[in-house]
Amino acid sequence: MLLAGNNDLAALAEPYIMVNVAGIPILTVAIIFCYFINADNHPQLGSALFIIANVVNLFLDFVFIQSFHMGMAGSALATVIGYLVGMASVAIYFRSKQRMLHLRRLDKKAFHYVRISMKAGIPSAAFTLMSALKSVIINSAIVRILGKDPMAVYSVCANAVLIAELCVGGIIGLVQNIAGILYGERDYYGIHTLCKRVLIYSYMAIVILLIIFFAVPGLIAGLFGITEGNMLALCEMALRIFACSFPFYVYNKFLMSYYQTILQPGLSTIVTVLQGFVVIVPLTLAGIFFWELPGVCLMAVVSEAVTIFLAALWRIMGQRSGKFEAGGVYMLPQITNEKFLDCSIENNLEEVIAYREKLFEFCTDNHISERDAMVLGLAVEEITANIVQYGYRSGKNYIDISFTIQDDKYMLRIRDDGIPFNPLEYQQQKEEAVTLGGIALIKKMASEFQYMRVLNMNNTVVELNIQKN
Repeated sequence: MLLAGNNDLAALAEPYIMVNVAGIPILTVAIIFCYFINADNHPQLGSALFIIANVVNLFLDFVFIQSFHMGMAGSALATVIGYLVGMASVAIYFRSKQRMLHLRRLDKKAFHYVRISMKAGIPSAAFTLMSALKSVIINSAIVRILGKDPMAVYSVCANAVLIAELCVGGIIGLVQNIAGILYGERDYYGIHTLCKRVLIYSYMAIVILLIIFFAVPGLIAGLFGITEGNMLALCEMALRIFACSFPFYVYNKFLMSYYQTILQPGLSTIVTVLQGFVVIVPLTLAGIFFWELPGVCLMAVVSEAVTIFLAALWRIMGQRSGKFEAGGVYMLPQITNEKFLDCSIENNLEEVIAYREKLFEFCTDNHISERDAMVLGLAVEEITANIVQYGYRSGKNYIDISFTIQDDKYMLRIRDDGIPFNPLEYQQQKEEAVTLGGIALIKKMASEFQYMRVLNMNNTVVELNIQKN
């Protein structure tokens, strides 16, 4: 009754909610595994889980509602069973030789990673919680004050956000995958370029979407069963107003994803809470009382714009106080002096040696001492040779190597498309000590090691604790 606003809607909502609550364990496990599968470079299996779940859901909706007359309980049961069947892709994932997820016993190190994961996941958790609270408050207010028809129209507008998400979600999703690699590699120019292109492509998609919403809003309304009468006219007007929030929504979505990627979960959470609850709820309630449904749609636009303003104000204040990294909206250090040597080689030792010689020439040209050049050459040769010998099974593959002098820091970045393989953690056999013994020396001299497996590529970053003369 709290959610529905009247007895008729409450009678429909109760069985639907109860079945979904009972199915929470299945739904939760399915969604968690989907995140793991996508993060572990198996996006096709993650997509298959949702596709199978929705196909089964639609089929069972027809069976349970039309044939068995189970009503809303049947609809909810179809959703739960759909996700249960969709988890067949999880079984396929665990049979994959490319997977990096393995079950292990809990230890202190595992709990350390759990804490890190929980901290990084705060923005996502806040988004889910805020979305639920926002929906409960706004939906209840609309249905109680404005009635059923405005509630139906608002539901169409709210679902229109999903259309926008469908258009730009994949583009913005590149930020977490690719920007994460670039941030670990300290490739700040690459991050700027990536963010610029992500925003350009996202807004190109949004412009097309806005044209559709302004030109033929009735087509969108028809997708949700509103095809004639006063409700159609009301829905067309509401969709045109609501669509104006899409440009601001996209930018907020980008900021949430970006700040979470560069290890600023606090700022990402601020954007999430502002967008998902603190700004939208009071403005929407004000819109209901003063301008009814048009006010609700107008406040959706205003709230997204206000969120951008308040988040920027919070960031600027944090940067001035030293709480946040300086460097504008992207919060990236300013690199004043950078020189680099990039090369792509095939997976054979001859090309490894050839790159090492190029590196020696580069060091000479940039006045790096002979001793330091030898250490850098050792790092390149040992790590890359390790990848060539143990990171590939067969076939022709490529390794990208980049050495950068970045404000007196030496960065070595190695990226390869071989099997999941961390050359820095490879356990050497005794007979291999002669050829691979330099790894231990490099570990002692390096100030930081990073290894990531993203987009089916191994990414190894070594920061050497060496200073130029």
